[in-house]
Amino acid sequence: MCGINGFNFNNKELVKSMNKVIYHRGPDQGGYYIDNLVSLGMRRLKIIDLSEKAKQPMSNPDKNIWIIFNGEIYNFKELRKELENKGHTFNSNSDTEVLINSYKEWGYDCVKKFNGMWAFCIYDKSKDLLFISRDRFGKKPLYYYNKNNHKDNNKKFIFSSEIKSILKHNIKKELNKKAVSSFLSYRYVLGEETFFKNIFKLLPAHNLIYNLKEKKIEKIWEYWDLTISKKNLNEEEAKINLDKLLNNSITFRKISDVPLGVILSGGLDSSLITAILAKQENKPINTFTVKFKEKGFDETKYAKIIADIYKTNHFEVTVDTGNFIDLMKEYTKFKDEPIGVPNEIALFLLSKKIKEKVTVVLSGEGADEIFEGYGRKF
Repeated sequence: MCGINGFNFNNKELVKSMNKVIYHRGPDQGGYYIDNLVSLGMRRLKIIDLSEKAKQPMSNPDKNIWIIFNGEIYNFKELRKELENKGHTFNSNSDTEVLINSYKEWGYDCVKKFNGMWAFCIYDKSKDLLFISRDRFGKKPLYYYNKNNHKDNNKKFIFSSEIKSILKHNIKKELNKKAVSSFLSYRYVLGEETFFKNIFKLLPAHNLIYNLKEKKIEKIWEYWDLTISKKNLNEEEAKINLDKLLNNSITFRKISDVPLGVILSGGLDSSLITAILAKQENKPINTFTVKFKEKGFDETKYAKIIADIYKTNHFEVTVDTGNFIDLMKEYTKFKDEPIGVPNEIALFLLSKKIKEKVTVVLSGEGADEIFEGYGRKF
């Protein structure tokens, strides 16, 4: 993952301070761009194009469009060819530069062309605006602070991948009681609210335009919504179609210039991903599993079955509940808000192990719901 920061005034030390807070998101490279209207910061984890040409913030040759970008555009190679045919030129092999030229070619509608996950900010100097976007399902986080202080005409707009970075500014930290109620009811905070007053989430599949001259949010809109289409397929046709979709999806998501692996629980979703990726690759893939000492929670035997079948390089991480409190304290430093999932410490430990071996992992988040893998249905 990477991290992005920005605000609507000039302060080099403050944007550097924000970058420092999210260093853990992008230890490979950092940078910032500042002028009279904006300060933009970036911490990068290198995945595609590891060269200096792909560093951020990135601009077009004319220096009138700048971008900071967290995520990955899976179809960037296809889009690059399309853009080259339209006369656009490229200086790097990165998907970041594809975003810049896509914006130049299609404007705000460029997001409709992207297959991927993203949170980005494009600074268009010719129009004095910030164009901020978040991917369709909100895989990449984006928070913003927006409060007008009419007494001193100090209208601050601040955004970041993490709330703790926004809190480096001199803003009042106020508990949002509506968010507390929502969290206790649903285990997550509904809508654009967060636990902090005046700090909001940019919702999934939404764009935001901030007018730097007038110092106001000009527009927020939803650019995509899920539609259910009915197709008259028999069972065999449906299986062929599903197999094609899964293979294409994994082929896109394994695009990387760094080592990758799979989080393997032994369940339906991660086992499918492991099987398909193992068949696509010509060398053993890396798989990672959490092991619990308590037999009622441990599923490593199922993961081991899959790992043996597909001859993966398999790694297990044992969760020791004896130091659970210490782990919780360590993990809490990285959280902006409570997370209502019971396996967060296990995933935290697993992520540490994964980072020793690979930089990118595939996982089956959300697939249980699609394939009805739970015993309880809501």
